[in-house]
Amino acid sequence: MNVPYDTQAGFIKYIVIFIVLIAIITYFNIDIEKIVNSDSFQWALGLIKGLWQNFIVPATNFIFSYFERG
Repeated sequence: MNVPYDTQAGFIKYIVIFIVLIAIITYFNIDIEKIVNSDSFQWALGLIKGLWQNFIVPATNFIFSYFERG
């Protein structure tokens, strides 16, 4: 028996996940500002940005231009 799945229900799920994450962060007294300003986080963020700009964007542009020419 196939049960129809409501695709609009995902928004409420994301709100619940956000509230749970905030509750976990509050419970463990995690200082987000300290994490974001740490050297290791800044290094990882720079690495991700470099990978995004140098590898992912050119690859997706190539793939989309290939299909546009198609």
